[in-house]
Amino acid sequence: MIPRVKLKTFLAAGSSLFAILIAFGAVRSSAQLPTGAITPAQVQRIVAGIQILRELKFKSKVPISYLTPDQTAVRIRAEIAREKLKGSLALESKAGAMLGLYPPNLDLAEVGIGMLKREIAGFYDPRKKDLVVVESPLAKGASITRVQKLETVNVIAHELTHGLQDQNFNIGTSLEQAKNDDDRSVALSAVVEGDATLAGFAFIAGRMDDEVLNVFVKHIPDMEKEFAEKTRDVPLGVREPFIFQYMYGARFVAEAYHRNGWSGVDALYAHPPQTTQQIMNPWMYFDRPAPRPEVHVAGYEAVLKGWKQAEVSTFGELLLRVVIQSTLGKDSAYVALANAWAGDSAVILVKGESVTILWMVAFTNDESAASFADAYGNALDKINGAHTAHRIERNGREVFVIAGDGAILSREFLPAVWKQSTVADAPLAR
Repeated sequence: MIPRVKLKTFLAAGSSLFAILIAFGAVRSSAQLPTGAITPAQVQRIVAGIQILRELKFKSKVPISYLTPDQTAVRIRAEIAREKLKGSLALESKAGAMLGLYPPNLDLAEVGIGMLKREIAGFYDPRKKDLVVVESPLAKGASITRVQKLETVNVIAHELTHGLQDQNFNIGTSLEQAKNDDDRSVALSAVVEGDATLAGFAFIAGRMDDEVLNVFVKHIPDMEKEFAEKTRDVPLGVREPFIFQYMYGARFVAEAYHRNGWSGVDALYAHPPQTTQQIMNPWMYFDRPAPRPEVHVAGYEAVLKGWKQAEVSTFGELLLRVVIQSTLGKDSAYVALANAWAGDSAVILVKGESVTILWMVAFTNDESAASFADAYGNALDKINGAHTAHRIERNGREVFVIAGDGAILSREFLPAVWKQSTVADAPLAR
């Protein structure tokens, strides 16, 4: 896994949390790797072999170090402190809770660190340019199994692939540039993790061809189910985006490889997907590419002139789906409404300790917008009740969600919002 910090530095889930989770972690099927599962000579064979398999060359040596889970947590916390993420994570947690994305009073940093400490097997850090393998001492009397040795090889091959990506495509810079946009950031991270997951699998298989690719694709649901089971105690708003980058990313990259081999995968870095919608629907990238629908929320500024804009981001189809799952049920029929996503923008405003979030979502049709507004509006009433001001309005195929103290003045700025906001650079329906 590649760390992207703004907890976006590592890759993860709320703007900043997405970064942490995506930056720090190669997911495996068991706890941390056992100490001594691989020798330095074996590591060097992987270094040589992954370059041949992935058809890329290292331009410089990648240092490899071995840390315990506790040492890894210390490094992650240090990165959070270096990037000054505590404040933004607290803000995203509060705003996310208002929308039902997270439970109230969630400490995003500690949840992310806890999940990574428990599940992370290794990571490549594009800032320090090193590979870290996370190891735990064997229990007394235990011996290293063949499966554990294979898992260690897989993790190192996976993380070395991140090194190849960084040295050949400057992926660290690309992730940094995308970190303030949830949708674009997760889409790019899905390419990064999907590529490394496929390469690690192929390295274990000893080759890469259509037969190996087919086995890999068939194995993805099993990996997804296993990881979901291991993280069932983690809130959906954190867990689902983390799983997404590996599982949907693997499917997307597999499609690129199926069409044009590793050169097809390499091309993804020159022209990366712009939305999680494209990752979930590869044909929207490969067969019918179109510019990402851009939503711009405006018109509230005069009324909320005492509020400061803290963040602006696009949630995308993925987070729209997760919001619906978190508020209306993971298996709710309303989850399908996310398929009608046609752009969105979320604006977080602050005034002292108060937070207001403005979220405009565009759908492909009026019916989907109406269904979402009705169902989600009822869910927000239950989530926020009378203790948090909130409002949801619809204008044709656009839905505008307001939560926080700024919603108290919503009647004063709603007409201007509908007049001045744009979807895909075109005026909203009047």
